Amino acid sequence: MRFRFLRAFVLTASATAIVAFGGNGTFDNGEFNFCVSVRFNATQAQLDRIKARFTSASQIVADMTDGQHKFGTVTIVNDSGASQTAEFWIHAGQGGANAPLDGYGVRGKHVNMFYDRHFLPNGAEAATERVYTIAHEFAHLAYGVRDEYKGPAGAAECAPAPGVATLNFCIMDNYKSRGGQMAGGTVHTLNELCVAGNHDPDTDTNQHLTHAKSCWEVIDAHAKRSANAPANLPTSAAPAAHAVTTVEGSAGIRAMLVLDRSGSMTTGQRLDFAKSGAKLFVDVFEQGDFLGVASFSSTASVDYSLTQINGAAERTAAKAAVDSLVATGTTNIGGGLLAGLGQITAQTTRSCNEIIVLLSDGDHNTGTDPASVIPQLQDENVTVFAVGVGSGISVGGQATLQNLATSTGGRYFAVASAADLPKLFLLLQNETTGSGLLEDEPGQMGPNEVLETTVLVETGAVSGQFAMTLTNDADDIVLSLRDPGGTIVDQTSAMTDPDVDYLQGPNYRLFEVRSPVPGDWVVVATSGSVVNNGALGLLAFAQNDGVQLVVSVRNETLSYPEAVEVEATLTFGGRNVFGAAVSGVVVRPDGSSYPISLFDDGLLSSADAVANDGVYSAVFDNYSLNGTYTFDVRADAPLGMIYPGEEIDVLPGDPILPAPPFVRCGVASAVLMGIPVDVPLGENYCPNNPNSSGQAGTVEATGSEVVAVNSFFLTASNLPTDVFGYFLVNEISGFVDLPAAGLSRGFLCLGGGGTLGRFNALVQDSGPTGTFTIPVDLTMIPNASETTPTVVQPGDTFYFQAWFRDPVAGAPENNFTDAVGVLFL
Repeated sequence: MRFRFLRAFVLTASATAIVAFGGNGTFDNGEFNFCVSVRFNATQAQLDRIKARFTSASQIVADMTDGQHKFGTVTIVNDSGASQTAEFWIHAGQGGANAPLDGYGVRGKHVNMFYDRHFLPNGAEAATERVYTIAHEFAHLAYGVRDEYKGPAGAAECAPAPGVATLNFCIMDNYKSRGGQMAGGTVHTLNELCVAGNHDPDTDTNQHLTHAKSCWEVIDAHAKRSANAPANLPTSAAPAAHAVTTVEGSAGIRAMLVLDRSGSMTTGQRLDFAKSGAKLFVDVFEQGDFLGVASFSSTASVDYSLTQINGAAERTAAKAAVDSLVATGTTNIGGGLLAGLGQITAQTTRSCNEIIVLLSDGDHNTGTDPASVIPQLQDENVTVFAVGVGSGISVGGQATLQNLATSTGGRYFAVASAADLPKLFLLLQNETTGSGLLEDEPGQMGPNEVLETTVLVETGAVSGQFAMTLTNDADDIVLSLRDPGGTIVDQTSAMTDPDVDYLQGPNYRLFEVRSPVPGDWVVVATSGSVVNNGALGLLAFAQNDGVQLVVSVRNETLSYPEAVEVEATLTFGGRNVFGAAVSGVVVRPDGSSYPISLFDDGLLSSADAVANDGVYSAVFDNYSLNGTYTFDVRADAPLGMIYPGEEIDVLPGDPILPAPPFVRCGVASAVLMGIPVDVPLGENYCPNNPNSSGQAGTVEATGSEVVAVNSFFLTASNLPTDVFGYFLVNEISGFVDLPAAGLSRGFLCLGGGGTLGRFNALVQDSGPTGTFTIPVDLTMIPNASETTPTVVQPGDTFYFQAWFRDPVAGAPENNFTDAVGVLFL
């Protein structure tokens, strides 16, 4: 039992740090430096064999890139350490390998391999084949190239048929059976990459399906890890052997909180909520790991040196440093980053898991340019989780924070309200430790109410966290739980149950349960008589090694009209799970949301690479405004199946096993820029007759079709000069031939007869330009009643047209523009 109420219970265990190097995968001057997580407690002999295989695989990587790329420092972390930062996971036992495409350096993405299949010494030929497997999977991970041994119709090949024993080109082809391995051969020769002249002559491989070009062309154009493609064929001769540094490392976390204390942080209590969130982060930070606090305004400071958290004293000191922050001055983001980075690099021992949690509510405007710090962060393998708070950050500033995060293998989070900061810091703490999000449910309560949410905790979870965050800490709302057997868990039972901890602090309440019973847990919020605000969030997490949902976007910063490709990888026990239902919402910059479904169908329409491999994808381009788009994704796997691995590495006896039922949630974001101002909305129809200007009048809708934004405009153009007119509206389109009845020179393009609404309170003059524009309040759309306006709701479609005077002798002196229909969101 651990019970904390604005204090920390004293814990006495400590951890011994081990010298380590590396961290999230980096790439510098042709060298890949990365961590390998061994998912079991390996013996020294097993660790030595793993080191030797990676050293040999680097020789293949150097050969296939004509000496331009190789492994630099490979840090091996034993016993499931460095989970989220590792580029390779090595499991015990048998299984097929698989790799995420272009996932190198992305936190949570890694190649899965198995010790018994890929590292045991089964003779020289078999050992060589396992080395080729490492290089083949690494090419998927580092460059995003796809397989050349299969395609949509099944078996395929990159090499021209029938192939010869001396064939020496694409490692993405079937290196186990082609080239020197054909007809019982024993020499592996597929250790190059194909070029335009020898790539897939019958265009039937997955590589061609996705990229329509050779592997070398893809790598030559890679945005982050390019190499120069050969002018003709690749160089056949292997480059000289090179040394690879392999070391054994520590999984311990080194985390620096870097908080903005500029003057704008007083707005909306941003600094107060940041302090509350940071102290929650400290309270739940893992025992034995290292934590520090830095802050910045015009200048930066270290407020609590990076220190191992061994008990209450360190937690209290760290929270006191957070409480001491005072908001004043301008915003020096780069200076804050350097202060945090300096604490990490000054450590005599280094870890594979070093992070900076950066929080700011504004654009950098003084001191060190944050972009200039990125190379140092990359060189030191330090990951940045960047948080942008409120509406004070420009789209360019959001892109800067996104770039800081994604360039270092981290994530960017946009928080609309400062009240969400305690929840975000809890999410970040669980992200750093690899715990999975089970539920994130917002709620609103009044006095004397009960709010419940059910959470599935899967088999094998070693701990669970169930939390409530409050917008107003003074609200009398109590958190409790009901386990799958119906037993109540509350503050009283936490005092006596050795497997339950209760923590409470500003704006949060939290239970931590060790070895939770699998099944449906119920998180219960119960309000008393004093509820001033009532806004809250209910969250649940489970720590279950290797069970996670990693959500990412393939391009983090986009320019309109480029679409976002979002991807979610679902794993159980470290292996991908297919057959799940994956969906969620996209939260737009204006706060509106849009539903999204992700598919594991192998179709280009959903940007999915391989069907049924546990990687789910979708394409999104339903934009409203420039800014940050957040993808909140949920995966439900009641009947999920475990992906056995890449086809080339799966043996006939490898089973396809069911995964226990489980749920995971994840989040990613992208920043969109370049939506033109006044982009026309909706669809125009019903072109009208020319007016006295010699042109046909037109109507255009601009602004946002998102109801919550309520920024919508109508413009009539190509009118006679200096005439008056106004707009018409209806929820029904139509066509009335008024010229035939002698009532107008133009057609009425709205239906519904007596339900027609007129914006006659906004009569306009076309002036010398022959145009007029009005703003439309979506809560006050005129209708036939003329007394009770219509309020636009998401999902409604309205049709608009303009009527205007059109003085022509001997004819009806009025006319119409065409019409436009707009679906509101």
